[in-house]
Amino acid sequence: MRDRLISILVITAILLTVLPFVVDASEGVTLNPIFAKTPGDSVTISGTANFDEVGIKVLRPNGTILFVEVAAVSNRIFTKTFDLPINTATGIYTVVAGQESIVANETFEVKEEISSNADLSNLDLSAGDLLPDFNPSETTYTVEVACDVADITITPTTADTWATIKVNGTPVESGQPTGALPLNEGENIITVEVTAEDGTVKEYSVTVIREAVSATITIDPISDKLPGDSVTISGETTLDEVSIKVIRPNNTILYLEVIEPVTGIFSHTFTLPADAAAGTYTVVAGRGEMVDTATFAVTEALDECFIATASYGSKFEPAVILLRRFRDDYLLTNSSGRTFVKYYYRTSPLIANFIAKSESLKFMVKIFLTPIIALVYIIYNPFITILIGAFISLWIVRRRYLVS
Repeated sequence: MRDRLISILVITAILLTVLPFVVDASEGVTLNPIFAKTPGDSVTISGTANFDEVGIKVLRPNGTILFVEVAAVSNRIFTKTFDLPINTATGIYTVVAGQESIVANETFEVKEEISSNADLSNLDLSAGDLLPDFNPSETTYTVEVACDVADITITPTTADTWATIKVNGTPVESGQPTGALPLNEGENIITVEVTAEDGTVKEYSVTVIREAVSATITIDPISDKLPGDSVTISGETTLDEVSIKVIRPNNTILYLEVIEPVTGIFSHTFTLPADAAAGTYTVVAGRGEMVDTATFAVTEALDECFIATASYGSKFEPAVILLRRFRDDYLLTNSSGRTFVKYYYRTSPLIANFIAKSESLKFMVKIFLTPIIALVYIIYNPFITILIGAFISLWIVRRRYLVS
């Protein structure tokens, strides 16, 4: 039992000895970096603490104490300055600051000579050219890049090997490129901060001007339409959103819609009202000042059956009136019928003029149109068709009865 008790006491003593050295200093004390010094220089020890005062101890490279002092803490900040002796040995010095087991450590080097050179010897970019050309004494530069350059890297090189670099606040090794620095359209300011071995700071500024992306939009041609037709508005654009506006011949808005292009292509279809006025319609597509325009004509449905009129001699003939009625009621009420009517009106006038000059052609066309007119008549008069069918059936039955 005695041996076990002694073991516990020894372990406890070891833990109490070790623990003060592993306490996280961030709980109460931090120290700021200290740049290299030469014998006789002033050394400023500063940082933050959660105490009213902190003890400061500076150890020589051989582990002996060079400096001990207590610094008052105000608003969590403390600072203490002392001068190195003229005969201070070169090497790495250690600063310890805190209270009891809550301490922070920082080191600094004492050298025979230290550099104050915070110049860059070179500054390379992955895109564009520096204006003016690089010169270590020149600290302000401009670079222009095209709109397709979305990011840039910078490779700064220090003139002194002991100097350090930060680009936009991020440490960068001398002679090594930065990570990709994203660029917005217009001006992008990049700062290169060089800190010399003695703490001297020099800042270079590079303004990268990225050309604005030129938005474009084009509308495909639109063919002429009839009232009730579908109108497809399509084209190509670099915009991510396209507003489509269709303006009537009297400059009032007929249709308005906003669509999102897919991989630079946009397409949208709407239907003209059945009573759409004839005339030239204007399509405006785009966003803001970046727009394109196109026009298409809406023509009235012609009240003519050219070939039938030429054959019968007048558009007021009952057969011609019946065909016009069929056109309006059946053909112009669907897209296939409207397509046929448009083709007919485009091609039939020349044929009709040729027919009108020949009586024999008129007669032949009448014969050709007769079954068509009869079919149309049956469509409009199904009851009469039933009566005729019934009469024919009775006649056939009666004839067979008489024959038998």
